[in-house]
Amino acid sequence: MSGIGQDLKLALRLFSKSPVFTAIVVATLALGTGANTAIFTLLDQVMLRPLPVERPDRLVVLHAPGPDAGWRLSQSDTAKPLSQPMLDGLRAGTSAFQGAFGLYRTPVHFTAGTETERIDGDMVTGTFFDVLGLRAAHGRLLTAQDDRTPSGHPVVVLGYSFFERRFGGDPSVVGRVVRVNSHPMTVVGVAPRGFEGTTLGTRPHVFVPLSMREMATVIAIVVGYMAATEGGKMWFYRAKSQRRGRLQNA
Repeated sequence: MSGIGQDLKLALRLFSKSPVFTAIVVATLALGTGANTAIFTLLDQVMLRPLPVERPDRLVVLHAPGPDAGWRLSQSDTAKPLSQPMLDGLRAGTSAFQGAFGLYRTPVHFTAGTETERIDGDMVTGTFFDVLGLRAAHGRLLTAQDDRTPSGHPVVVLGYSFFERRFGGDPSVVGRVVRVNSHPMTVVGVAPRGFEGTTLGTRPHVFVPLSMREMATVIAIVVGYMAATEGGKMWFYRAKSQRRGRLQNA
């Protein structure tokens, strides 16, 4: 122990004689520690920590065949989303999956009372929460019945974090009428605690039925995030396998 103490005293004396060098060493160690923490956090979210859903090992991401299928905005080598007609055909023509869902991220203007804010919303098919095996924290989640008639189901589900921030975690918000892009919609439920969507780095504040896309994508259409034709809209689709083994990305 005495040897360690002497070494520490010598190191402190040397550092005090070279304050610039000392500052560089401390800053380098701090940056290295921060970088390692950030990398591990990302690794934990991407590879180690599964989605907080039922049986996440049986979820797969489906890619569209051919170049830029269903994608009008990117020439990159990222996953090619499916258009809605392609998803409908897949669900009707195969028994390989227990269920399939689609989603599209879009910014929306959300108004409750007199306060309006711009938030992220997910337009989702009626099968979204059912395929993921989620249960509402309050009220109910969206179902297939909420995704049948175009513009005929003005309902919305709040993300849990947004529910706590905007409404203070008050469950009486269920049944309240809010406005999404100036259109009145009824809050039918709150997503479960801990569920922050299915895409890393994003956090949807609200979930709106895909059937309400004409109301929920006003901003996206104006700024050009969405193609004009039905088959060209961007979608990320996931499906749940019926088989016991885990399917690979298709």
